[in-house]
Amino acid sequence: MRASHQECRFPDEKGRAVQRKRLPRIAAALAALLLTAACGGDKQPTVAAPKGDRVFITFGGLPPEELKGKGADFVAAYKAKFGSTPEGYAIYGYVAAQVAIDALRRTGRADREALRVAVSETEQIDGPLGSWRFTTDGDTTLTTMSGNTVRDGKFAFVTVLGGGAAAGSGARAKTDLATIGDPAAPKTGPVKFVSSLPLTGSASAQSGTIVNGIRLALEETGGKIGDFSVAYESWDDASAKKGDWDPEVEAQNADRAAKDPSIHFYLGTYNSGAAKIAMPILNQANLVMISPANTYTGLTKPGLGEPNEPAVYRPTGKVNYHRVVPADDIQGKVGAEWMKAMGAKRVYVLDDRGLYGKGIADVFVATAEELGLTVVGREGTDPKAQEYRSLMTKIKTANPDFVYFGGTTQTNAGQISKDMVAVGLDAKLMLPDGCFEQAFISAAGL
Repeated sequence: MRASHQECRFPDEKGRAVQRKRLPRIAAALAALLLTAACGGDKQPTVAAPKGDRVFITFGGLPPEELKGKGADFVAAYKAKFGSTPEGYAIYGYVAAQVAIDALRRTGRADREALRVAVSETEQIDGPLGSWRFTTDGDTTLTTMSGNTVRDGKFAFVTVLGGGAAAGSGARAKTDLATIGDPAAPKTGPVKFVSSLPLTGSASAQSGTIVNGIRLALEETGGKIGDFSVAYESWDDASAKKGDWDPEVEAQNADRAAKDPSIHFYLGTYNSGAAKIAMPILNQANLVMISPANTYTGLTKPGLGEPNEPAVYRPTGKVNYHRVVPADDIQGKVGAEWMKAMGAKRVYVLDDRGLYGKGIADVFVATAEELGLTVVGREGTDPKAQEYRSLMTKIKTANPDFVYFGGTTQTNAGQISKDMVAVGLDAKLMLPDGCFEQAFISAAGL
């Protein structure tokens, strides 16, 4: 996935990530067996959960402090520019913009069809995220995830999860872009990039760091891509009345972009539910859409979502939507494998009933059952509830080792964590990447 993923890790008895090259020789034989499972096989090494840690979060890729090579260069440039450490998804905003920039350079024309084809043939070798390409359905071939915990009010890396090549990850034939689209399309002048992300509400910090990543990539061009000048606008798809992304606002953003001939790249969305709204609108306008954060499987992968997905989002039959982050069919699976590796036997599963939350919980449950974990309960939660103490008391009677919540910070993951403690529920909590943001730590009071 990234250059750093070639250096496999596993947690020691205190939960610290140990690198192979740093192991004492006396442990070499044992380490080889463990690392074979951790890096090359489908199964993770069986290790105890790090002592003292209660909350565990899976994330698509490595956290910023663990990035190496060009990924570390990005983190350093981000800190120098913005004076802070980026949130986890900032690098995906950066890479999404890089994909668009590279497509415009290779095409040399402000033509939506030519740019769509150029984006679809993207291939990064040793880039900030490692080496990867897009599949024919617009999915990234990146598959490696990370397991993290929370210590002293901050996320702490524990281990690499998953890895290997995704299906359909083989090299693709390149198209002669000069033969695609309108040969008379402009070769100079302004080209506009827009992003559509929730900048109002608790997701604003994560979205803001994605916007910063996009800005950083565009500023590295010096404002010029070939003979084109670059313009960028950051749009909010959230509303004050919802305090989160708003379907009406996202529809308005997508319609506005579709109708503006100066816009050639739509970078978004953050929420998978928002993507479902924007995708068919932008598809009919043949406008490239690159998401730095969507993970719902059905947006790109036939047979893994609803029966009509992803075709329903492609009314023209063309693929104009791409994402640079691994999807939930990978994340839900490695989450269950990690839980099993930490010695869990019983898990109670919750989800926020949303597209993302329920989807990833479904994958988690299917894998958990295959691995022999006992799912002692499963139900949906009300994201607007003030508290969940009665639910946590009910879960306590089921005596699970873990609670798994498919949801986000915005759908009350922090309150669930608080109420587990409040009722004395002696179980660990595992969450997906929708909670991998400082806002969750604050909401949970960790």
